Amino acid sequence: MKRIATLALCVVIAAGVLMSAGCREEARKEGHKDTKARITELKKKAMTKTMDLDEATINKVIEVTDKYNQQKISLLKDRRINIEALKTALDSGKATDSDLKSLIDSLNKGEADLFALRQQEETELSTFLTTRQLGLYLVFDDKFKRKIRRHIESERSSNRDKRKGGKDDKR
Repeated sequence: MKRIATLALCVVIAAGVLMSAGCREEARKEGHKDTKARITELKKKAMTKTMDLDEATINKVIEVTDKYNQQKISLLKDRRINIEALKTALDSGKATDSDLKSLIDSLNKGEADLFALRQQEETELSTFLTTRQLGLYLVFDDKFKRKIRRHIESERSSNRDKRKGGKDDKR
């Protein structure tokens, strides 16, 4: 009887841990959605100020760029993986020329796919933006992405400092 009770208790604890992990994952996903929504709102406000576009046009730009973003993120992730695989192959010293050629070809194909995707996005944007507006948007988008990256990095740095400071204070 004791074994059954112990086993049941272990099952309940394991289920609790798994449910807790699932809740944390859901919370992380929700936080990601919230962050994405906040960034989109910031982008809309900044576009309104700097590009002199009406709200309908800004919404079209956001719609088009959102459509391509997930694909671009996937291609950039693949690029990081391919670069890391190439680096590992080179560091191992055991990779043959054909192995390296294959990795380089994969890397180049990903770069070409990313370039083609960006051209496709620009072509779609140019259906409702003038050439000047498209140019303004490309410059704006580059600056905006840099600003967001800097902000995120400073937040990460600040959080690291807080965690580090918290650990040092406890000693």
